[in-house]
Amino acid sequence: MRITDDDAIRELNGAYRRIDRATDVLSFGYAAGITPETAAGAVEALQGTLGDIVIAYPTSRRQAAARGVPIDDELVHLAAHGCLHLLGYDDNTPEALAVMEALAYEAMGARGAVMQREASRRQGGNPAL
Repeated sequence: MRITDDDAIRELNGAYRRIDRATDVLSFGYAAGITPETAAGAVEALQGTLGDIVIAYPTSRRQAAARGVPIDDELVHLAAHGCLHLLGYDDNTPEALAVMEALAYEAMGARGAVMQREASRRQGGNPAL
C-alpha cells in the first residue's frame, strides 16, 4: 500500500485508466479476471499477495472533511475499498458501488458502522442503520 499526493495519483490514473484527474484510491491487481467468486482461490494461488493499493492523502483529507469523519477512518475505508477491488468487486454502477460500500463498512467494524450511519444521515436516510 502506498499513500501519495494528488499529483502522483493523477499521473497513475492517467497512465492506467486514461482519466486525467486525481482520485482517492487505485488498485493494481497482480492477476487478471479475479471475481468475488474466484477470489479465495486467487488469494491462495498468489500466496496472499493480490496487488497494490495507492491512496491519495490530500483527496482523502478533503473527503474526510466533507463526510465529517476523522482522516484515519477515511483512510481505513479507502484501504478496504481498494482491497475489495483486488478481490474482484467493481463500482461501475450505483448498485455495485452500494455493495462495495456495505462490504467496506462491514470490514471496518465499529468504525464502518459509524461512517455508514453518517453517510445515511447526509443522504436523508435512516440514521439508525
